[in-house]
Amino acid sequence: MTTMKWPLMVSAAREVERTMGTPQCRKFRRQIFERFEAVAGDLVCGAVAVATVHGRSAPSTPGNAEANTWLRIMQKQLMLGPFNVTHEDQALEDYARAKADAMVAAQERHHRKARAGYAKARRRHFWRFALPADTRFAGLTFRRRVWPTSRDAEVESLREGLEIAHKHSLDVAPVVELNRLSGAQRRVMLSKLGSAPWWRRKLRTLANRRLDQFMRMVRRVHKRAGIYVSDMVFKRWQRRQNENLEMLEGTTAVNQFEQEYTLAELSAKSVGNRDIRFKETMMRIRETEAFAHRHGHRAVFVTWTLPSAWHAVLQESGQSNPKYNGSTPREAQAQLQKLWASARAKLKRDGIAYYGIRTVEPHHDGCPHWHMLLWVAEDQIKQLEDSLRRYALSIDPEEVAGKEHIRIRFEHIDPAKGSAAGYVIKYVAKNINCTQRGDEVDQYGRPMDVAAPRIAAWASVHGIRQFQFFGLPSVTVWRELRRLRDPDDDSFATSCFEDWIAATKPDPEALAILHDLRRAANGSCWDKFLELCGGPCVPMIERPARPWRMIRLDPKGEAVDPKSGEIRVDLEKLGIYGEPVETTIGITVTSATGEASFMTRVYRWEIKPTGAGGQRSGAAAEPWTRVNNCTGPDIEPRQPGPQEAHEQEKRYKAWRASTEVRAEMEGLEEYEHQLSAALHQKFDPQPEWGAPEYFPPELESFEETTGPVEDQGPAPQNPVTAESQALWQLLISSAEAEQRRGLGIDDETALRLAAMFFEPPAERQERSNWSSLMLGINRKRMRSPRGGQMSAEEARLIAAGLWVAPAPTTPFSTQHA
Repeated sequence: MTTMKWPLMVSAAREVERTMGTPQCRKFRRQIFERFEAVAGDLVCGAVAVATVHGRSAPSTPGNAEANTWLRIMQKQLMLGPFNVTHEDQALEDYARAKADAMVAAQERHHRKARAGYAKARRRHFWRFALPADTRFAGLTFRRRVWPTSRDAEVESLREGLEIAHKHSLDVAPVVELNRLSGAQRRVMLSKLGSAPWWRRKLRTLANRRLDQFMRMVRRVHKRAGIYVSDMVFKRWQRRQNENLEMLEGTTAVNQFEQEYTLAELSAKSVGNRDIRFKETMMRIRETEAFAHRHGHRAVFVTWTLPSAWHAVLQESGQSNPKYNGSTPREAQAQLQKLWASARAKLKRDGIAYYGIRTVEPHHDGCPHWHMLLWVAEDQIKQLEDSLRRYALSIDPEEVAGKEHIRIRFEHIDPAKGSAAGYVIKYVAKNINCTQRGDEVDQYGRPMDVAAPRIAAWASVHGIRQFQFFGLPSVTVWRELRRLRDPDDDSFATSCFEDWIAATKPDPEALAILHDLRRAANGSCWDKFLELCGGPCVPMIERPARPWRMIRLDPKGEAVDPKSGEIRVDLEKLGIYGEPVETTIGITVTSATGEASFMTRVYRWEIKPTGAGGQRSGAAAEPWTRVNNCTGPDIEPRQPGPQEAHEQEKRYKAWRASTEVRAEMEGLEEYEHQLSAALHQKFDPQPEWGAPEYFPPELESFEETTGPVEDQGPAPQNPVTAESQALWQLLISSAEAEQRRGLGIDDETALRLAAMFFEPPAERQERSNWSSLMLGINRKRMRSPRGGQMSAEEARLIAAGLWVAPAPTTPFSTQHA
């Protein structure tokens, strides 16, 4: 399908579509075409094609209904909730920002609701202390009361946000698992849902996948149109690559020596550079082949593809495949991984050891297939081939009966005719998108410099890993070892390594192993490195070296959390969503006599926009080849300078002036006001009653030690007697503290007994002191993490004091006491 023919095809299809169905049908289709204007031509041609096919198969019905049904399916494919995937990037950014703002507003709404509910419950239930459920005292049943908390607000906000994310088909945690999340995990997820960049990244990724799959379904991805990936998605990917390059060129990294480089310069010196990645990959393949040759292992090249139902179009004509099951490239890749996992389990059960590399590349219609270069013992080749063939043919075996090589093909590499590295170099170069083999063409006749970028775009858009080594040591260990340069190459790194050895005094045997591994890595001897790591097919835990990872530290981080105003007590570096950042900082080496860790990243880099400071290095200062983000933390306490102290005070005042804090303070003031009113009401004179005074069981053994007290007027609610005055002095006097301890009554229990069983002091000043004391106790309990709830013993005493009956009787019997 050429560019010149496409407008004519669309024009002809529009003429046919105007004659299809009723006016209501044409209006329905016109609304869809207007909504998806960027792909309206594809929708028109597709609808006409569907109607034509069904009209041909059933002449009595022109196929109008089938065309409308097809359009509804395509409309669903092109929508992520309310978002149209054909919109440009600016519309996507605006939509992501609106979703993030809506989520922040929802979180604030749920927190306000929780705070209001908590304040209401406080005002209503403060004097009703909670006990465990079904606890009974004197015929009363104490029921558990749940107080509204910030956790409830977080859970509700998270539930609402995840439901919205699921409506947009985003891959996030299920709503049913919210109660299993910790507080930190909930806050991280809420930060993501309230972040516009998070929404933008998720929506952009899924929108490009949906759009490319739509193009596959309307036959715009094949060797006669946009090969491997659709032209529209490929242009989007190229634009994003250019924007990323501009960002790297506009961002600077400065180390502790004031050497400054753009991120683009540093990326060009690392494996982020496709040419360097190609050389490293080919070196590993070549050196692994040398190791296999020394040990007598044979190389087998395997090509594995899926049945025809996973292909959107026919290979020769480019027409729609009638067997197509509608699968996406990611679903096809997942199916290959499932079959490979079953085959690996079978090989492990049979004791067949293999190692090598797997590459993934697309067919012309975007359906993935695998190429694997495997090394295996010569006497196990037959078993390996039989196992792989069995699982490759487990799906639709009748489709390739007698010609199984179409599904899976094995090629034995003869060292006399050529090397394994030479056999796979074309596949590696094509998938890495480098310039090493620009003069070659792919299997469809496209030049490599044309095919390679489209393959890279296909893998990037659909999130498919192109290369994977298996059965071999960790390449991370290899790369970390290459940071430990010789003194002539990097004197600072060498001196840091020597200082580390002197400070940590590692196990001598582990240090010797490290030096052997280091010499192999710096000499680019992967086969020697493979030997030192125990050979192929060895579990990672049994290898002598593994990456050393830890939470990154941030000694220069803010001492006060800008969101909550809390003082930070740790040095962990937090990501943009509040999660701890884990990073590789070195290598851990295990020997027969011990284990030792060695730091390999000794440079500290600060990222900032270009032109924000630092000094560009000249010819005398060659750029370092790797970015090192971790050094030993500086944990010395520091006194903030005047400017920093001013900023901290400014943040604190802003926090105190925030809506949430003001609401909290207003609720606290209202509560204190009601508490004070309740205490005054309690201490007001009560109507006379003639009941005898009640003595709590804790004071039954107390003997009277004071003389009689003169009658001072009518008896109050609890008559004031000589005994009550003596008991009152026992409970509140500091001189009687020793006797209280002998009776087993602590200070808080004594104060509560005095408040519950006796009248307040007669003197105004003493009553004022008593009121202040009780107010302080209740304030303290209100600020407690348990929300003011009391223990069972305390609640029993309070229940006795608050007992209400027609006549003052003993609240509960002796066995309850």
